[in-house]
Amino acid sequence: MFYWLYDLPTWLFCFISIVACVAFSIVGLLIVNPRISRGVTDSDTHNELVSYFLSAAGVFYGITLGLIAVGA
Repeated sequence: MFYWLYDLPTWLFCFISIVACVAFSIVGLLIVNPRISRGVTDSDTHNELVSYFLSAAGVFYGITLGLIAVGA
């Protein structure tokens, strides 16, 4: 299905991947930012929300790192 990707040079595939990820991020930011800033006005809510996300990311990172260390 996507066999044409194997025919691309490595530098071109890397460039296309980076552009696609950056474009996806910018579009997501433009769509979500007005909704977030309009709906939430309390800064304490922001801090709690960010701490939950960072805690979850830290747990996943720690589990991944532990599994890699055990596997090595």
